[in-house]
Amino acid sequence: MMWTMLIGRGRELRRLSALVAAAVGGRAGALLLVGEAGIGKSALLDGVRSRARKRGMRLLELRCVESEAVIEGGGLADLVGALRDRLAALVAS
Repeated sequence: MMWTMLIGRGRELRRLSALVAAAVGGRAGALLLVGEAGIGKSALLDGVRSRARKRGMRLLELRCVESEAVIEGGGLADLVGALRDRLAALVAS
């Protein structure tokens, strides 16, 4: 996805670019992207994912669905589980 294809998303793209640049510089960060269906969340993520990978970054992506919002800590538990699995794979290699 080309950044220029995301019309009207200048503010969001600047924030995402800053997040990627900070991570490349060694600063940890996280992104919580929420919104109604069909407003371009996936397109924004595709753009930031592409930019981050071009800079040599590895990414961990977690997607939650609205129906899971009532589960306290559900998204965090999924994230910790994904991190655990990734770390185990890195140690094994």
